[in-house]
Amino acid sequence: MLEITRAITVGQNRKMHFLSSDKVKPIKTEQGRYSCKNCKRSFSVLVGTIFEETRLSLPKWFQIITLMLNAKSSMSAKETERNIDVTYKTAYYTCMRVRVGILMPETKLNGIIEIDESYFGGKARSKHNIPDDEVSLATNSLKRGRGTNKVSVVGMVQRKGNVKTKLIDKLTKRNLLFMLKANAKNDNSILMTDGFKSYSELETYIDRLVINHLKQYSKGIVHINTIEGFWSDVKNGIRGSFKSVLAKSTSHYI
Repeated sequence: MLEITRAITVGQNRKMHFLSSDKVKPIKTEQGRYSCKNCKRSFSVLVGTIFEETRLSLPKWFQIITLMLNAKSSMSAKETERNIDVTYKTAYYTCMRVRVGILMPETKLNGIIEIDESYFGGKARSKHNIPDDEVSLATNSLKRGRGTNKVSVVGMVQRKGNVKTKLIDKLTKRNLLFMLKANAKNDNSILMTDGFKSYSELETYIDRLVINHLKQYSKGIVHINTIEGFWSDVKNGIRGSFKSVLAKSTSHYI
């Protein structure tokens, strides 16, 4: 008999059914499956996990998880395809499910917090004199950093703690303040930023110290070197393992 409590989603109205041991019975003709006495539907213990409705054997799932967790900079779907002997479609599907499964729960940062933004995209290409009637493949502007047309990502890190990231198209004061309130506590916390003007609004929610990068990169405890080191590790991992990623999927690789 099933000893754990599990919630499954059934029906077109996506109604939740909470199952306990007294309302579940095993199906004798189907090994590993159970029947709900309320909704009369069958399910397995994989419901509600990243393995739900998978056709790939669990040993191969565990192999993929082990390889991804032990890889220095994660592992691409093509490498998974070669190592596990599965199709590329299966490798990509399982890797993305694992990435979603290891997302951190909704917790808020506290203490000394650093915030900074970074931009993800290809290297800027040199401009050439191209006639107006010809197509140019150089879609990235030469400008680096703020003002570029790359994907902008904002990151927050609690020193000796967790990291929170979010893709934000427009780095406005309102958007940055919304992210800060959603991911950080203002009690007994202090925020470290650089001199970006949009960060000035954050002082309405939390105490803030600013490091002026035009003069120095650290002054005692006032620096954002932790989050900048995180950006360096992420970008090196993407270049080494994936070469490039789609803009819409960037959040899964950070």
